[in-house]
Amino acid sequence: MPPKRKSEYKPEYSKKFQGIRKGKDTFHAHCIPCNDEISLTSIGKHAITLHQKTSKHIQNARVINI
Repeated sequence: MPPKRKSEYKPEYSKKFQGIRKGKDTFHAHCIPCNDEISLTSIGKHAITLHQKTSKHIQNARVINI
Protein backbone atom coordinates (compact mmCIF):
# COMPACT_ATOMS: atom_id res chain seq x y z
CA MET A 1 0.00 0.00 0.00
CA PRO A 2 1.51 3.37 -0.99
CA PRO A 3 2.08 6.00 1.73
CA LYS A 4 -0.63 8.59 2.27
CA ARG A 5 -0.17 11.93 0.59
CA LYS A 6 0.59 14.78 3.00
CA SER A 7 -1.54 17.93 2.81
CA GLU A 8 0.32 21.11 1.91
CA TYR A 9 -0.27 24.81 2.51
CA LYS A 10 -2.10 26.61 -0.29
CA PRO A 11 -1.95 30.40 -0.86
CA GLU A 12 -5.76 30.67 -0.71
CA TYR A 13 -5.61 29.75 3.00
CA SER A 14 -4.25 33.25 3.71
CA LYS A 15 -7.33 34.72 2.05
CA LYS A 16 -9.83 32.34 3.64
CA PHE A 17 -8.41 32.42 7.18
CA GLN A 18 -7.46 35.77 8.73
CA GLY A 19 -4.07 35.85 10.45
CA ILE A 20 -2.78 32.75 8.64
CA ARG A 21 0.27 32.63 6.37
CA LYS A 22 2.69 30.01 5.06
CA GLY A 23 4.60 28.30 7.83
CA LYS A 24 8.16 27.04 8.17
CA ASP A 25 7.65 24.64 5.27
CA THR A 26 4.94 23.60 2.81
CA PHE A 27 3.34 21.29 5.37
CA HIS A 28 2.68 24.01 7.98
CA ALA A 29 0.63 27.17 8.33
CA HIS A 30 1.63 29.97 10.69
CA CYS A 31 -0.94 31.65 12.94
CA ILE A 32 0.15 35.27 13.39
CA PRO A 33 -1.93 36.08 16.53
CA CYS A 34 -0.74 32.95 18.39
CA ASN A 35 2.71 32.71 16.81
CA ASP A 36 2.03 28.98 16.33
CA GLU A 37 2.92 26.56 13.56
CA ILE A 38 -0.06 24.41 12.55
CA SER A 39 0.70 21.06 10.96
CA LEU A 40 -1.37 20.41 7.86
CA THR A 41 0.06 16.98 7.05
CA SER A 42 -2.76 14.78 8.29
CA ILE A 43 -6.02 16.77 8.15
CA GLY A 44 -5.11 19.73 5.96
CA LYS A 45 -7.00 23.00 6.24
CA HIS A 46 -9.29 21.49 8.86
CA ALA A 47 -6.33 21.83 11.25
CA ILE A 48 -6.55 25.62 10.78
CA THR A 49 -10.29 25.56 11.47
CA LEU A 50 -9.73 23.56 14.66
CA HIS A 51 -6.93 25.90 15.76
CA GLN A 52 -9.12 28.96 15.25
CA LYS A 53 -11.70 27.49 17.65
CA THR A 54 -9.21 27.19 20.53
CA SER A 55 -9.53 29.58 23.46
CA LYS A 56 -5.89 30.67 22.98
CA HIS A 57 -6.54 31.75 19.40
CA ILE A 58 -9.86 33.43 20.19
CA GLN A 59 -8.25 35.47 22.96
CA ASN A 60 -5.17 36.40 20.90
CA ALA A 61 -7.26 37.33 17.86
CA ARG A 62 -9.49 39.53 20.02
CA VAL A 63 -6.45 41.40 21.39
CA ILE A 64 -5.19 42.31 17.91
CA ASN A 65 -8.71 42.78 16.46
CA ILE A 66 -8.74 40.08 13.79
